[in-house]
Amino acid sequence: MIVTTLQTVPKREISEIIGIVDGVSIQATDPLRDMVSSVRDFFGGRAKGLEDSLKKARDTAIEDMLEEAEGIGATAVVGIRIDYEHLEQKFMTVVTGTAVRLE
Repeated sequence: MIVTTLQTVPKREISEIIGIVDGVSIQATDPLRDMVSSVRDFFGGRAKGLEDSLKKARDTAIEDMLEEAEGIGATAVVGIRIDYEHLEQKFMTVVTGTAVRLE
């Protein structure tokens, strides 16, 4: 399935807009890792563990969104948006897009 942040798919025509689809992933954070990340941020290093966790959450949310899109007969999801929120000891990743059928 095609997934894009664009509103259209190059060289393809959208024959039907099906509706909005989304995926959500909530990842618990590790207080010790958060503390190490803060120290690294202060000294200019990268918080690799946190980056990996956010990438995993993004991928999981995209997979959930695609399952929903496939379930309603979409052949692509356009205009996707990825949002991250920090909720106490958790990070929430929300991916939304428009499920469409392509000709």
